[in-house]
Amino acid sequence: MIVKKIFLFIICFISCTCRLFAEDIAIISSRSIPFFSDTVQGIKDSLPSSINSDIYYADDGTISSFVTAKKYDLICVLGLSAAREVINKVVDTPVVFSLIFDPVKAGILNGRTNVTGVSLNFSAVGQIALAKRIFPLLRNIGIIYSPDTRDFSDALAAIMQVKSFIAQTSTQIPALMGNFTRKDIDVFWLILDSKIYNRDSLSYVLNNTLEKQIPVIGFSSNIAKAGAVVAFSYDYRDIGDQTADVIKKILSGVKPSDIEVSGARKIGYILNLKSAKLMGINISDTLINEADEVYK
Repeated sequence: MIVKKIFLFIICFISCTCRLFAEDIAIISSRSIPFFSDTVQGIKDSLPSSINSDIYYADDGTISSFVTAKKYDLICVLGLSAAREVINKVVDTPVVFSLIFDPVKAGILNGRTNVTGVSLNFSAVGQIALAKRIFPLLRNIGIIYSPDTRDFSDALAAIMQVKSFIAQTSTQIPALMGNFTRKDIDVFWLILDSKIYNRDSLSYVLNNTLEKQIPVIGFSSNIAKAGAVVAFSYDYRDIGDQTADVIKKILSGVKPSDIEVSGARKIGYILNLKSAKLMGINISDTLINEADEVYK
């Protein structure tokens, strides 16, 4: 009987100790669209059970309330809109960002010692080179961007002929798409911009370009599956795993300022051969064999 009581005491003590020393983090995602959700899942799958994570999706624009709702040991932000709002309000708590193309140009770092993360740093030059393998006659690109992704649009324009329009919200997308025809652009380039692209606006772009027979370059497997001829693919689960590695280092005592910002480890492309055929685009067997995924 005494042994049993001692055993129960030890179990209770261990359980209480684990709860006492468990660490709490917030994961705040700019959107709840699939590639953001995949990244969140990658983070969750890679974190130990001793780390409690509260997940927030900020589609409704209430990021501020998430930040102040609870005292966290670390805040992870996915996407530029969430990152900008959080880092302007959080000084002492470590912040780990992910799903941001160029955190330096976006002003995410700016000497902040509590911020580090994982970028989607795939240069415009590299993306154009890959795009020209798919579309050898590529000359003119159509693009809609927000102030958050102006730098990437400018980088494309420094290399290619670009017909571009700026949007402040997703509701402006339908009207702006009226400016593009197959006669003046060879492809429409969808960029990862959570400020203007959500489920509805992405669906509109894909349907509109299909009607006009304008090939689309996208940024995820889901967009390729939905109709883009090609999508430059990041392995979002792996990005989540990579982001979790940074989180674990910080929670183990490493200062954010001692962790360099890293780029995505896995970059490739996904093809939709059905869309290519509908638009009269021939894709070589070599490109098909090298693709990460192929939809037929």
